[in-house]
Amino acid sequence: MDNGTFKSASGVILDWTNTCGQRMWPLFLASCFTFAGAMWIGLAVGRGLLAVWEYRHRRLYRPASGVADKMRIREQPSWMSTVKFVVGEFLSLSTATGRALAFLEFCLGMTVLIIYFSRVSGKITAVESCIKWTQRPDLQLECICNTVLFLFFAFQFTGAMDKVEFLLSIKAMVTYFTIPPSFLSMIFNHDWIGLRCLRACHLLFISDYFRYTQLIKKATVRRLIHICTVIVTVTLVAAGIFHLLELTGDDWLQVDSDATRQDKSYWEWVYMSVVTLSTVGFGDISPKSTLGQIFCIMLIVGVLALFASAVPEIYEIISNWHKFAAPYQPERGVHHIVVSGHITIGTMQSLVKDLSRPDRRQYCLDIVFISPSEPSMEVKSFLKEVQTYVHYVQGSLLYAACLQNVKINDAEAYPHKEKRLSGLQFESFSVASKKASAQIQVIQR
Repeated sequence: MDNGTFKSASGVILDWTNTCGQRMWPLFLASCFTFAGAMWIGLAVGRGLLAVWEYRHRRLYRPASGVADKMRIREQPSWMSTVKFVVGEFLSLSTATGRALAFLEFCLGMTVLIIYFSRVSGKITAVESCIKWTQRPDLQLECICNTVLFLFFAFQFTGAMDKVEFLLSIKAMVTYFTIPPSFLSMIFNHDWIGLRCLRACHLLFISDYFRYTQLIKKATVRRLIHICTVIVTVTLVAAGIFHLLELTGDDWLQVDSDATRQDKSYWEWVYMSVVTLSTVGFGDISPKSTLGQIFCIMLIVGVLALFASAVPEIYEIISNWHKFAAPYQPERGVHHIVVSGHITIGTMQSLVKDLSRPDRRQYCLDIVFISPSEPSMEVKSFLKEVQTYVHYVQGSLLYAACLQNVKINDAEAYPHKEKRLSGLQFESFSVASKKASAQIQVIQR
């Protein structure tokens, strides 16, 4: 770093002192809102033209003459509906093609984010730089990635069932504030740091990819990954916004902004964001610009809500990590039955109440519930009340390991054994039977 120059990871000397003599960040920022506004206007105009076209050129399957008033008229699907269906099926994560495209989109987004990290890792003194686009390999690679990502955005917009909801989604917001500045940088040979940090929002969709590909089958693990990615994303995006606002200072107020401008590196603002998110607040680094201080207030309010919900949930997931996956361990002389199927708090309370009558508790009978899903908060609270004789095992009777976890061979579930329990009847709920017991040998074969 010398006189405002910075050597990037690609070896190109970048001039962040803005020697061009003009500030173009208002143009870059305006292009983001212009692109977003054009999308909304295009959607409104397109819907209006489509409504007029369908009204004038509607083609119907009409029944024979004389019975039209007795039969429902069926409308042919429009070409827009057909295109929407085809594109939606092509991009759906339930198909191999959709999953491959989603992975490609994630990789491209991470590539743009890494290029951004390489630019802002050093100490720079301005948010704009002047250099020819042909001399910037990183800018060329970023432009290629953004072009492909823009095509992804166009296809996703075409296949979206609710286009208004899609234009308000996180992916659309990231596209608004990253694609137009990248293209303008190529046209004017003038780069702006901008809001490329928003590409970190691609991390939010990792858990969805794991869910559709079944790379991680346990729902609690995917939930933990999602919570962690939310925290990491908020940290990286907040640091990028702080870095941009503090480098810009109060230029927008048309005053001397040197007193409000800070030339700290991006990773120093990551440290500041972590301190803020942890609600510690050392105060060694703090925003000085007006917009930076306003954003800091908004971030603190949002962080309080985020941590109030995330920290208890993380603690609960970690504390119950292997609690419901552990096998049932019966005590000596205690019988047990296995209950499977759709288990809710209502069915559990009804069954436990029926078997907990004084005339039936003398049999020392344990109840083992098995379900592939994690118990809800109500079920967990109920299990704490009856933990001495009610057990919950997460699994499925379709797998031999789960059958062994609930000791299916030793379960008191055979019709000819009911006499041992003085006539206890089990017809009112789903219990393990001889067929379930025999599945161990079938599956192991």
